[in-house]
Amino acid sequence: MKKRTIIFLSLFFILTFIFVGCVSNLNDEQSLEKATVSVLLTDRPVSDVDGLLVFIKDVYFTYEINGEFENSTPVEINKEYDILTLAGTETHLFDFELPVNAQLESIHMNVSNIATVVIGGNEYSVSVNGSGESDLENYSKITIPNVGITISDDGELVIDFDVVRSLKQVGNPLDNSYKLTPVLKPTFRRRHATDIFLIKGNIVDSTNNNSPVAGAVVTLSSTSITGDSTILRVTLSNDEGNFCLGKFENGEYDIKVYTNLEFAGDNSEINFDNEISDYATTIQVNSDNIDLNIKLGQ
Repeated sequence: MKKRTIIFLSLFFILTFIFVGCVSNLNDEQSLEKATVSVLLTDRPVSDVDGLLVFIKDVYFTYEINGEFENSTPVEINKEYDILTLAGTETHLFDFELPVNAQLESIHMNVSNIATVVIGGNEYSVSVNGSGESDLENYSKITIPNVGITISDDGELVIDFDVVRSLKQVGNPLDNSYKLTPVLKPTFRRRHATDIFLIKGNIVDSTNNNSPVAGAVVTLSSTSITGDSTILRVTLSNDEGNFCLGKFENGEYDIKVYTNLEFAGDNSEINFDNEISDYATTIQVNSDNIDLNIKLGQ
């Protein structure tokens, strides 16, 4: 049985853990070929937020192999992340191993039940609304159900933290009361895949000496002959104006940039179909990476 450990380098920092999931019959598990999966955390931002600090205690998985459901051993994280610093990056959390052809059923994460949001240089407490009961005091359990990803080879599990749909302002805006119901979307890509290509870019303001545009919301959508489209990734430009949308297969995609999105209220969420973008273009991925240079104001 060959095990491979691969470290994913991010722009800001690296955090690597390796573990082997525990199953009820250890001898059976040891006879199975393993696939190594790197877990990456990336952002999906909301306008006007300078920082969102979330403390992650641990992560574990439920998976199915040969008709049996098993829980992995929890991976201890014990680290506070500023989700907004993930803009333009994919941050490596840890590596883990599952038997080849195991199906990942759900992802469970224990996080502190109080987060912190930074707006205009001021810090405000955020209540974290978990999706299940945590066994740990002062923590909320976040569960991503119905993942349905079959791990057939080494790869990367990318978890989008959708800040746009997760962070809400509660009650009177003057009260600065916030609630976080984390919306996490996992996707899997094979390690060393040759049929997916990186889409990234840079945004500048042509009316201000081509200065970098920080905090712009960038969306990537599939195109359709019916006119309907599905948003595949939302990200944020960093202080240098750089953004990264991840790796995708050959095809046609729509990219839009927004700089003036309104903060969503408690019972609403941003509907990009109703928003006016500052920039829009259609790109064609054709067996090569895409690096865009976007000038706003032209």
